[in-house]
Amino acid sequence: MTETATIFSPEPAALTLAVLVLPQASILEVASVLDPLRADNRHLGRRGFLWRVVSHDGGAVPLTCGIGLPADGDLRLAAGADVLVVIAGYRQAEVATRPLIAGLRRMAGRFRAVIGIDAGPWVMARAGLLDGRRATVHWEDLEDFAAAHPAVEVLPDRFVIDG
Repeated sequence: MTETATIFSPEPAALTLAVLVLPQASILEVASVLDPLRADNRHLGRRGFLWRVVSHDGGAVPLTCGIGLPADGDLRLAAGADVLVVIAGYRQAEVATRPLIAGLRRMAGRFRAVIGIDAGPWVMARAGLLDGRRATVHWEDLEDFAAAHPAVEVLPDRFVIDG
């Protein structure tokens, strides 16, 4: 039986992440993604993880705490990354515009993995990225998410890995 490499398999090359932060995300969500990568690089003694922060338009992202998070560029800058991380928070239905959803749909197959943080799965589901897959959201949103996205198998777990 041969072992298949996954996104979780150790590799000598750095894993690159494009972190798409949508307006009204929490600074805590962003920090919870980026700071562990920074710490891992420090413990590894090398750059095992590389990342770039992207926004829908390339501009600074207004976070719930009132500060603007600088972005390295717009969603097109995500191209070439191994992983796309979608971080969304409040008002995701409003900030995930049709052009953004279309861009996600168009680009999703280019990544080895697409990850949703907080309301990120809502945005991914709106783009059709979770159809026929298992997913989860915050426990307060499980029923609403399942009703809004019947093509998604919604599980009450803290995280779900599917594909």
